[in-house]
Parts: sequence; C-alpha cells; structure tokens
Amino acid sequence: MDSRSRLLHALFILATTLVRCQGAQKSEVLNAISGCTENHEFPDQAHRWLHSENIGECAYVCMRDSLCMSINFCHHDNRDGGICTLNQWRANGACNLLKEKANCTYYEMQAPNPCKNGGDWVRTRCACRNGFTGEYCDRRVKDCEEIYLQGSREDGIYKVQPVNMTKTTDVYCMMSRGGHMIFQIRTDKNCEREDFFRGWQDYQGGFGNKDCDYWLGNDVLHAITNQAKYDLEIRVGDHVVTYTHFRIDSDENLYRLHYDKFEPSDPRLGDGFAPEDKQQELNGQPFATPDKDEYGCALDSRSAWWFGPGCASVNLNLPMGTYKQFYPLSRPVSWPFNGLITEVTHTTMALKPSKKN
Repeated sequence: MDSRSRLLHALFILATTLVRCQGAQKSEVLNAISGCTENHEFPDQAHRWLHSENIGECAYVCMRDSLCMSINFCHHDNRDGGICTLNQWRANGACNLLKEKANCTYYEMQAPNPCKNGGDWVRTRCACRNGFTGEYCDRRVKDCEEIYLQGSREDGIYKVQPVNMTKTTDVYCMMSRGGHMIFQIRTDKNCEREDFFRGWQDYQGGFGNKDCDYWLGNDVLHAITNQAKYDLEIRVGDHVVTYTHFRIDSDENLYRLHYDKFEPSDPRLGDGFAPEDKQQELNGQPFATPDKDEYGCALDSRSAWWFGPGCASVNLNLPMGTYKQFYPLSRPVSWPFNGLITEVTHTTMALKPSKKN
C-alpha cells in the first residue's frame, strides 16, 4: 500500500469512527469499486456540493447526510482541499456508470442487504424477484398488476398470494392489457371444450385451461376481490363493458355478486346485469350451481351463474360449442346490444385494479 492509499484508508477509519461516536444513524461504510475509484466520478447525481479539506472530511459529511449514497471528491488544481459532491444515488459497483475525470475519487455507501427472499438493495430500495414484493420483498405478489409493475410483459400463468390466503395460487395474467387477471374464458377455438354445467365444488376450485375454456375458481375470486378495489371487465365478442368495484362474497354467503356502476364502451351496449325485469337483477344475488340452486335457475339453464328470483337476462356460462348440442333447449350466450339480445361466440371476464375510489 503506497503512502497516498494509507492516508486515504486512515481518513476513512477516522471519518467512520467520528460518525459512530457522535450517534449518526448510518452504519454503512464508504467503499471503493475495484478498478474504477480513482480518477473517476459518478456524474449528474449530485444533491449537494461543498468544499472539503480532504476526502475523509467529505466522507464524514456524507455519512451524516441521510440522502447521501456516494461521493465524488475532486482535488483543486492550485490550492489545498477540493470539491466534495454528495450524490443521491450510487453506482452499485458498476464501473460503466462512472465517468473518467482526473484528480477525482469516487466512493459509495455499502450496507447490509435488508431485502428478503433473494431481493437486492439497489440504490435506495429493494429490487424484488421470484414473485415477491413489498418494501423489503417480504410478501408474495397479490395480483397480476403487481407482477406487471415488476416488469413482466408476457401473458400467461403466474403465482400470486392474495393477502387473506395462506398459500400461492396460479392465475392467468394478461400483461398485454396492463396486468388484468382473467377468471373466465369462453372460446370459439377448435380445442377441447369444457362443460360449464357443473357442481358447486368444481366452481369453487376452478377448471379448464387458459388456451380454451376456463373458470378460475370462486374461492380465489373471493379472496382477490376482497383485498383491494377491482373493476370487472367483460369482453363479449368485440365489445367491452365494465362493472366498477366488483367483488363477490365468501362460500358461506353463496359468493353473492356486488358492484357499483355499469360502464359500457359503446352506448348501444345494454346492462346485462340490471335489465328492465327487476327479478333478473344480479347485484347482491347468489351464485348457483345445479346442486346448490336457490331459485332453480341453474338446473333449468344447464349452467352455473349468478341468478335473481327471475333467473338472469345474461348468462355467460350457458352451454357453447359441442355442449350446445347436448342441451338443445338452452339459450345461447348473448348480450344486449342496440335494444336486442345478440348472440356472442366468445367471452372473457377479467379483474383490473380500480382507478376510482
């Protein structure tokens, strides 16, 4: 170690000792980046400049400043001391972020990694991975939007853990829509279709697959819609309707459906959940399957859905495809458009985080 290196090392020990003795909040130490500390600076990151007699004094000021994450110390050409730059970010060991500058020295704060579950401390926050999120990566992602905000952009199956569930579950996320969670698909594809005329347990746990016909499961749907505010987006054919602040109750309360407001993408689209016949309004009504059917509507329609005393004007789980042949008296899947009930060949139902309070 040459005389200049020994002097710098001594000054850092002195600065750190002074900070600790005077009760500073930071316990970090300013460290060098191998190969690119001397004659380098971290440009365009300053939040404060000051004159310092030496690099040790500059380090001392940084460790007393809650916003300082690194320093540049540049010696004056014709007098003692230099300019001490307190940076609000750090290069996190990356030489490529630094710029060569004669007579300047760069050091950055190093601290114990507070991030859990494989997260990394980057600048001033945890960068989480492996399906974790939170300030310290201390919880699983709770919905598709949180996965989207972490940078995922591929549509597909992801693991989430709703806040009131004790384990993860697979959900289908449409990242191409900004992180929507699909919970129902009726397709017109040539694939192995699903029979939606099923019992309570099947709808409770879910069935099908995302590439054909699909139902997420009412237990998971209840857990997710009661952890935050979500809107229900229904795509019927080429049209879109939204029901704001959608949620369903628990199994004990028959997964009753609730929402605040109907918002169509086209004024010609009618409100399928609240038709003129008040006996068919669905807000507040229970889910029904053939084996748990308060009004007898599930058995009559050969399906499972939310029903009022007069059943339902719109039912997106009616038989489709090959199963329509098995139940020839069943009505087609449809939606009101321009005053008429119009048959549709494909539907999706999705949750998206509500933008309204």
